Amino acid sequence: MRVLGVVTGTKDLHVAVVAIHAASAHAVTLKKIVLPVDEDESARLHRTLQLMDTLILDEKVDRVAIVKAGQAQFGNASSVRPKVECVIQLAAVRRNLPVSIVPPQTLRAFEKKNDPNLLVEAGFKPVGSRDAALAAWLDLRKHEQS
Repeated sequence: MRVLGVVTGTKDLHVAVVAIHAASAHAVTLKKIVLPVDEDESARLHRTLQLMDTLILDEKVDRVAIVKAGQAQFGNASSVRPKVECVIQLAAVRRNLPVSIVPPQTLRAFEKKNDPNLLVEAGFKPVGSRDAALAAWLDLRKHEQS
């Protein structure tokens, strides 16, 4: 099974694909994707949908796990992050893939019990992909037991 983990940002996405091989999970893809830039927000979101659709097809994933967009550090939530999160969900649904939304608190609790460095050999590059990999691993663990 292959799970795509995604962390949304206002200008980019951090994605990770975690796969299970020989009873152990490891990250097979880690990358940062710069979101399309467009003055028209609708066009920007549509291009993001196309980008995610291509990524889902190229990576041949079975599930998608998205880290829930929360509040910004200083309390003003970005209006873009929840919209991008929704677009990612739509891209997955278009391909009949199940989607999990992972709250940041759940991710932190999972990280305390599981060493994310087990997923990679040479560390997380880019660094932001760590949470995306954790979300994918959490989802993988949750659904391999059911």
